[in-house]
Amino acid sequence: RTLVTKAVVNPVSDLNVKLVDNTKNVVHLSWKAPSNTSDIQNYLVITKRHRYSFNTIRNITSDTNLFLTLPCGNTYDFTVKAQTTHGTSADSKISLEIKPSDYAVTNLAVNVIGGEDANNTDWTKARETGFLLTWKAPPDVKAADIKYYEIIVTNVRTGELVNHTKTDAKTTSWTIKRKDHEDDLQPGEQYLFQVRCNALCGFGRGSTQVRSYYDGNVKPTPGKQTGGKKKGLSPVVWAVPVAIVGLILIIILGIFIRKSRRLERSMFALMTRRSVDEDGAITFHSEDDEVPLIQGFSDDEPLVTA
Repeated sequence: RTLVTKAVVNPVSDLNVKLVDNTKNVVHLSWKAPSNTSDIQNYLVITKRHRYSFNTIRNITSDTNLFLTLPCGNTYDFTVKAQTTHGTSADSKISLEIKPSDYAVTNLAVNVIGGEDANNTDWTKARETGFLLTWKAPPDVKAADIKYYEIIVTNVRTGELVNHTKTDAKTTSWTIKRKDHEDDLQPGEQYLFQVRCNALCGFGRGSTQVRSYYDGNVKPTPGKQTGGKKKGLSPVVWAVPVAIVGLILIIILGIFIRKSRRLERSMFALMTRRSVDEDGAITFHSEDDEVPLIQGFSDDEPLVTA
């Protein structure tokens, strides 16, 4: 029995990429054939935009170089593979950043739709919440030169992509709702919105805004949940009534202390006019022993004489 194995093909070497002189978006890739084979059928070149990409470009060539015209304003990742009768070589990779054109959309605004219902337990209401983006075209770009607008939405905290889309050249507004991104749009999270115009050689500078799911910038303080909504209670709301109640208690306590002292003095005067016999009986005396301490009722005299 004969075991047949494929020969390992080395990757291409000396891979290089650069922007062609006097151009904004034409790149030139070059490389050398694998060192351990001369049986080259062709080369596969894969071009992909770094991180966010609408598509992947594949080129097959028998040459060891390639010219590509790419939209400016992006970073691109290039992968080159040699294809031989013995198999395909390992990947050789390189990246290149093409600077954006000097224009940008203006007046970018991000408004929250139904923010008060973002955390509503009633899904029919919560699913309609989201964001509305509006903007204006770059003032220094002709309308006829605009191809489309690109929109990228990412989670500020995690950096994860929420949405990557594009609108046509005449559309300057866009809506994203929770019903379409239930797992990505969450109450209390902040999101980064970027809008770019694609015109002429490619993309211009990005215009960005950061918004939270609630009211634009401020994440609300979680409070007692009522009707599916989180509401925070400001310390000022309860501090004022507490201060008023405390002041009333202090006034009442002062009045009580004042009256208790008067009562104490009266009782002291009463208790000093007494005697105790051998059996422990207490007898109260007035200044005149013949006048009883407790007398009959009279409109002109008190019931108890101290």
